[in-house]
Amino acid sequence: MNKNTENLEKMQNYSTKPQVKNKAGKKENFTGEQSVNHPGDFSASSTVKNAGFSSVSINFQLKQIGIALKKELFAAFLSPAVYIAVLLFIIAPSINYFFAGQFFIAGKATSDLRNFYNFFPYICILIIPVLTMHLWAAEINGLVFALPLSTGALVLGKWLCSLIILVLCQIFLLLVPVCVNRFGAVDWGQIFAANFVILFYFAAVCALGQFFSLVTKSQVTAAILCTIVLALINCVHLVPLYFSNAKTAAKLANAVSFAWHFDAASKGILDSRDIFFYSICTAAFLLASVFLIEWRKEKA
Repeated sequence: MNKNTENLEKMQNYSTKPQVKNKAGKKENFTGEQSVNHPGDFSASSTVKNAGFSSVSINFQLKQIGIALKKELFAAFLSPAVYIAVLLFIIAPSINYFFAGQFFIAGKATSDLRNFYNFFPYICILIIPVLTMHLWAAEINGLVFALPLSTGALVLGKWLCSLIILVLCQIFLLLVPVCVNRFGAVDWGQIFAANFVILFYFAAVCALGQFFSLVTKSQVTAAILCTIVLALINCVHLVPLYFSNAKTAAKLANAVSFAWHFDAASKGILDSRDIFFYSICTAAFLLASVFLIEWRKEKA
C-alpha cells in the first residue's frame, strides 16, 4: 500500500506541473531546475558550435577562392594577349578624348569627361573577350576536374582575375581627369559616379565573358561569341533611333542595354537602378557558369 501511495503522489505531482509550448507547438512539462541548467547550457553550446563551423567553412571557401585567383593572375600576367588588351584599354579612350575630341584645339576643348567615360563600354567589346577567352576554353576538359577546389571557388577566382585587371587599368586612367584638371575645372562628382558605376559594369561583362568561355572549347570561338554578344547588348539601345514610332521597342532596348545603363553615371548621376541591373546580370552569369560546369561534371 505504501508503494502504491507513493506512486500515486508522484503521478499527481507530475500532472500538476506547469506546461509550456516548445517551438514545434507541442506541450512540455516545465521545471525551473531544467530550464535554468540543462536547456540553457545545451542551446548556448550548440550556438557556439554552429558559429564555429560556419566560420571555418567560410574561411575554407575564401582560401579556395584565393588559390584559384592566384593561379589565374599568374597565368594572365604571362599571356601576351592580356598585355595587348591592357594597353589598348588605356590608350584608346585617351586618344578618343584628347584627339578625336579636339581637346588641344583652342575654342573646342572641354573639361567635360562624359565622352571619355562613354567610350568605355564600347572599347570593352574588344577588351573583355581577350581577357576572358582563356579562362575556361583551354582547360575545361582537364584542370577543372583535377583541382581539389569547389566549382564556386573556381568560378569566382577566374571572375575576380579579369575584374582586378580592369580595375588596375581604371586606376591608371585616373591620370586623364588629373591632367584635364590642369587646363580646366573638372566635375569630381562626375568622376566619382562614373568610376563607381563602371566597376559594376566591369563585373557584369567579366561574368558574361567567363560564361562564353565555358560554352565552347575553342578560345577563338569564345572570343568571337563574346564580342558579338557584347556588341549587341551595348548598342541595342541605338537601333530604335532609326525607326519612327518605336517607343515600346526603345524602352525594351534601353532596359537591356549595358551601355545605356552607364549613360547616367557618365553625366555624374548615381542611379541605383543601373547598379541593381549590373548586379543582377553579374549574379545570373556567375550562377549560369556554375550550373554549366556541374552539368558537365555529371555528364562526364
